[in-house]
Amino acid sequence: MRTNHRTAPALTVPWLVAGAAALAALAVAMYLLNPPKTEAASTTGTVVSTATSHLGRILVNSRGHTLYLFGKDRNGKSACSGPCAAFWPPLIANGKPLVAGGARAPLIGTTRRADGRLQVTYKHHPLYTFAKDKQKGQTNGEGLNAFGAKWYAVSPAGAKVLRQPVQSGIPQNNGGDHDSDNNGGPGDGDLEADSDRPGNGVGCAARPRAKHPRVSQPDSPPGSGDTCELAALPDRTLG
Repeated sequence: MRTNHRTAPALTVPWLVAGAAALAALAVAMYLLNPPKTEAASTTGTVVSTATSHLGRILVNSRGHTLYLFGKDRNGKSACSGPCAAFWPPLIANGKPLVAGGARAPLIGTTRRADGRLQVTYKHHPLYTFAKDKQKGQTNGEGLNAFGAKWYAVSPAGAKVLRQPVQSGIPQNNGGDHDSDNNGGPGDGDLEADSDRPGNGVGCAARPRAKHPRVSQPDSPPGSGDTCELAALPDRTLG
């Protein structure tokens, strides 16, 4: 009895077609679930931006935390490591660093740290955050002298930001020195401050006229040549 062996290939062809279709569908599903990385998708790099603080406009990271420069860094290289880096964490580059807000793209870059990681720089200053800054807008590290040098917030121009002196509310002439003499030097015409200074001749103008012009008293120690009319001398002293 003869056996027809030609039916076997005919039966396996549909199974091969179905298997190929299943593999193709699986490949499409994997592609959709895990698309390849492209330049358009890789926009999650470390961001340097700007914010307004009581120091003025300063650089901040993507969380809004202040970025600092270290006065000990030289030639774009970080001098902060170990315990220093624990207090002042370096801003590590995650891909190509990006800028936002008022930060300037030509000023941003990276530097290789001793541990091999890339740290973000701005105008060749390695950038750091401060462990004591817990919230946006805090600048607790400004002006601190730690680990061998001072720390400063950074302006959008890449310069250190200096804390402005507290104003006294007294108008200052010629720059002033924030005290009541209004000028930083004696004899500036500030009546309140100079009226009791020996030999200035200013206190006389500051005091009201006495009703007995003939009576006068020295405004300063003897020999100063500085006299003023007595403002409120009782009549009984006139004799």
